[in-house]
Amino acid sequence: MRKTFILIIVILTTQIGFTQNDKKAVKTSKAVLELIKQKNYTEFLSSFEDSIRIRIEDYQKKFGADYIQKTVDGLNASLSHAEIDFKNFNKKMVVPIEGKTKLDYVTYQFPLGGEKDGKDYFETAFLSKNDFTRIYSVNIIKVQRMPKASVTYGAENEIIPEPGEVIKENYENTGFIKKVKYRDFTHLITVDFDKEQNKTRETKFPLDNLTFKSIVAYHKNGNIRLITNYNNGIVTGNFTKFYENGKIRESGFYNDGMSKDGVWAYFDKDGKLEKTENYKDGNLISTE
Repeated sequence: MRKTFILIIVILTTQIGFTQNDKKAVKTSKAVLELIKQKNYTEFLSSFEDSIRIRIEDYQKKFGADYIQKTVDGLNASLSHAEIDFKNFNKKMVVPIEGKTKLDYVTYQFPLGGEKDGKDYFETAFLSKNDFTRIYSVNIIKVQRMPKASVTYGAENEIIPEPGEVIKENYENTGFIKKVKYRDFTHLITVDFDKEQNKTRETKFPLDNLTFKSIVAYHKNGNIRLITNYNNGIVTGNFTKFYENGKIRESGFYNDGMSKDGVWAYFDKDGKLEKTENYKDGNLISTE
């Protein structure tokens, strides 16, 4: 049975006397906010922990070189010149349920608009093992809007967790985990399990487009079964199926009209290429 990594959140009250780390966190948060306002994309990226910066650079490779620019511009738009209260913050410590790890982190929520009403926050997080001079994450939290997110095909009717929060669904008859839901810097992530607690599927929804989802499905032996994307309920982009032994079964590309496009390759269970098909907008052009 696979163990599922679950997080718990310990919520601390608003700080009256700041600790040394609190002072560092506030100073760093103010500096990051200024980088956002100034649209200083390079320094903004440099303000992250090395491991997170590398992850963001990977996102840039996947989603375009302007990924960090779009992120900063999006944060700017969400700020809407709102006043931010750096004195009356909420603080959350996030630790594994099985004990401390190197990824324990502390989240600071600074009220937007000067009102600590539990609705809108400028939020930063820091790895608790480090010196609070570089951030683990940054976000603008619009709590009122997020639960109202409504889409046709995607994360419809989903309650979006706060950063660091994990929502679980259990099987009624056994109490075993059925689904785990959480979010990272850019995505809502859901992980599904069967009744034997094998992971069956992991789905990622971009927080700025909940109608789009990337799916990785698994065989019972833990090997990947399928990798694909759906946009508003329609399969799109790269599509790859795998045999239970981990070898690729077929691979190709779907255009936005859910039609096969370009070269599709088909393999046997030993990984040997059996044939290729060439498509143009869903029409088979040639076979080799």
